[in-house]
Amino acid sequence: MPKLREWVVGATLTCLWACGGSPEQATIEQFFMAARTNDTATVAAISAVSSPGPVESWQVLEVSSRSTEPFVLPELLVQFEAAEKKREATLEEGKAYRDDHEEALGEIIPKLQEDSQFEFRGELGEIQEEWLKLVEERKVKERAFQELKRAVNDETRLVTRSVVRKVTIENFDGDVAVTEMLLMLKFKDDGEKPYSITLRKYDLSASESGQTERSRWIIVDINEKAPT
Repeated sequence: MPKLREWVVGATLTCLWACGGSPEQATIEQFFMAARTNDTATVAAISAVSSPGPVESWQVLEVSSRSTEPFVLPELLVQFEAAEKKREATLEEGKAYRDDHEEALGEIIPKLQEDSQFEFRGELGEIQEEWLKLVEERKVKERAFQELKRAVNDETRLVTRSVVRKVTIENFDGDVAVTEMLLMLKFKDDGEKPYSITLRKYDLSASESGQTERSRWIIVDINEKAPT
């Protein structure tokens, strides 16, 4: 059933394109048609965002921009792997320090939980200072790791929507086509409002064979346009 649904979505977009308009417009048309009929499977297949409301009709006012960006996922994966290693090293360093100073930290940590500003003196003060440095370093490495993890996950979700066939994304290179359009959306109960919409299409090929993968335009952002 999932394969049949993918074929139906692809066939519908091809028909809309052939009947007039750009492939980006075909994706937009399919998106609003699916949202109107509560076809959540189709909406999820071609868009990373939901419809801004019950749209009755839409009109393209202008193509704001067309550009090409590099496919960033391979570099993100390299950065993520490096961040993961640094995170693990920091965790191991903290664990080793805690094991080596178990008795002292058994006194320091509970006290700091009661009063985070308390400062020990002497040897305990030195251990406290070093421990707090390790804790802060761990937080920094954890934030960097989590940010890259989110970036990898977000980009992966977009790629898997755009590339029609299920592939091992890490083995691909290429570029990303980006189109921004200005639309006038007519809502069922709230008149007309201008919205900007951003679409992306991942044009990827296998790193070793050079085989190009079939891909489609997907919607990645829809925002109400502030009046100028």
